[in-house]
Amino acid sequence: MEFKAQYTREEVEALIAWARSVTYEGRLDIGHGQVLTNAKVSIQNMANQIEPQIGNVNYSGMIHKLFVVKETLEKIIYNI
Repeated sequence: MEFKAQYTREEVEALIAWARSVTYEGRLDIGHGQVLTNAKVSIQNMANQIEPQIGNVNYSGMIHKLFVVKETLEKIIYNI
């Protein structure tokens, strides 16, 4: 997903719901030197930080990063 200055409530709520359902606990390299050593814990922590800030444009970067994590994990799991 391309970076957006502001994400809709529906987009963020769907992303948080996805994050809560993640069960993959392995290492995840999302590029540019960024590695999640335990994807499940890191993804859920990101969702916990984002959830109370839905609608806050200052969190667009973290929301985008969680979308990048989702796309990367789906590529690994589904071999897209």
